[in-house]
Amino acid sequence: MNPYRHLLAIALGTLAALLMAAGVCAADPGKVAELQRALEEIRRAEQTVQRHAAQALELRSQLRQEGEGLKAEVRDEQRRHAVQTYPGVLQVRRIDYNLRLLQRLNSYVEQIDARLAEFQTLMACFERHRERIRDELRMVRALRDAEIGRLLQELAVAIEDAA
Repeated sequence: MNPYRHLLAIALGTLAALLMAAGVCAADPGKVAELQRALEEIRRAEQTVQRHAAQALELRSQLRQEGEGLKAEVRDEQRRHAVQTYPGVLQVRRIDYNLRLLQRLNSYVEQIDARLAEFQTLMACFERHRERIRDELRMVRALRDAEIGRLLQELAVAIEDAA
């Protein structure tokens, strides 16, 4: 099983839970706390994705270094055996083996690049959801301020009536 699929499933599940929490919180008086928790969950999920992305970058770098070593070894073997044509090169077992390894390494690097693109997409999703939650927090604060403003107006009228 692909470990990145598991990470993607976790991230998407977290995002779904966050969206659901934001929708449910609309009528809840503890909305600010719930939105803060959602922001914290996004932060933790982002850290996980960033950690996996860093590991993928490190692995990609190692694979590329290994590939450079294999290329140098192929060139050395090619000179040592004095073969110039591709069919002639394939007759040397060590060169053939190294070329097959290079193919696999290139395939792995392509797969890692695809995973890194998925990680970037996830990070963009996290940012969009973070902005939605921040907007939601701003609306809650604005509504709270409007309610306090209304209350202050009522107090002012009550003070004037009492005086």
